[in-house]
Amino acid sequence: MHGIKRTKLSKEDEDRKKQEDAEQIARYRTMVDECLKRKDNKDYSEEAFALTNSILDFNPEFYTIWNYRRMIMLEGLFPNATSEERYSRLTSDLRLTTSYLKIHPKVYWIWTHRKWCLEHVPSGPGRTSLPARTVSVEDSKHLEDITGSLTEGKEDPAGQNGSRESTINAEQTQRNGTPANDEENDVEGWKKEAWARELMLVEKMLEADSRNCESLPWPFPNSSYFSVGLVHAWDYRRYVLSSLPKTFQPAKTPQTEVRYTTKKIESNFSNFSAWHQRTKELSKIWDSMRSQPEDGPQNVEAEIQRMRQKEFELVAQALWTDPGDQSGWLYHRWLVGNGDDVATLRREIAQIKELLEAEPDSKCKPMQSIVRSDPMHTLIVSIVFVNLGPLESLVHYTQLSMRTASLSDSEMSKARQNMRQWLKDLERIDPFRKERYRELGVFPFTHDRSSISRLSG
Repeated sequence: MHGIKRTKLSKEDEDRKKQEDAEQIARYRTMVDECLKRKDNKDYSEEAFALTNSILDFNPEFYTIWNYRRMIMLEGLFPNATSEERYSRLTSDLRLTTSYLKIHPKVYWIWTHRKWCLEHVPSGPGRTSLPARTVSVEDSKHLEDITGSLTEGKEDPAGQNGSRESTINAEQTQRNGTPANDEENDVEGWKKEAWARELMLVEKMLEADSRNCESLPWPFPNSSYFSVGLVHAWDYRRYVLSSLPKTFQPAKTPQTEVRYTTKKIESNFSNFSAWHQRTKELSKIWDSMRSQPEDGPQNVEAEIQRMRQKEFELVAQALWTDPGDQSGWLYHRWLVGNGDDVATLRREIAQIKELLEAEPDSKCKPMQSIVRSDPMHTLIVSIVFVNLGPLESLVHYTQLSMRTASLSDSEMSKARQNMRQWLKDLERIDPFRKERYRELGVFPFTHDRSSISRLSG
């Protein structure tokens, strides 16, 4: 499975393994039966809590046991516990989930429990006996454990993992928890500490695998479309950012997040998730500027237009560097929007034509299929994906110009002629969707305008 060669066991080893497995299964079933019986009896004791630990060590995907574990804390352990004891237990459970995620990074129930623990961190320390901690060296090493397992066997040509940048990020995160002079009096100290660790974790995960996907075995090598990676780490980052305490320092704003995506994009133009995150953050910034115009609506729109043009310059670098990567084209389509800015629309159409002239290979060869049998003799058809970005964008933007721009009769005739040629090219290189392209040629104005401004994915 997944390209791992099976090891042939001798009959004696196979029999011994079967016996060991049978003993473990019997032990597991006994523990599960006892735990479920305790659950039915509303047993919320320390013994029941320890039993859930033993079961989850065997099977961290058992969501009923995770639910029971939370009930034990809420109904049995927390009511008579001090704030320090509750925080200590939640921190311990966060460490437990971290150890599980090192082996099972895609199990949703582990992530669900982790989020629950973070959301139930009590206020403190205030003036209690337990001072607030920042992200300790021990915490940092524990986070390295989980991200380190994700990079095993992967190349790290720039030596980024564990690099100076990571160290700087860790040092900054250590200062996020609580200002040094107010540690003992900060009622949100524990919450800041917990969320600072979590932000550090997700940043290390994105360093370990910047596009939030792992390399896949044949027949889908290095395909970001078939992502099987870190359980949507970018989406989890959005959750963490939205959950940070209001007094968290340094503050995380849409502006700081745009700068973060810039770093990720400049290190890898194929980072679709970073482009997608950028659309969300820029939308927030522009909506905020429009809702609270300080210099008048006209000046605000002029500033937004200036920022948008900077984005066109950034994405142009990606398109010219790798015209075959879809990430940049999707972001480019989001920037163009409904095509209401006619001058920008015409400029971008001209630049894509220039790109196709300078890089004729961007049109790509026809789509191919590779037929091959896997080790189990199952027939598999692998699609060789082709680059449709430049041509599809030309078709889409030309449709917009025919709808929004005031074209002369000769311009309209030329646009229709170009459309027919581009659609024929698309039919040739992408025969599996030829009916779609034929329909676009017959009904060039039926596109749903509401979907144009959305970036898919």
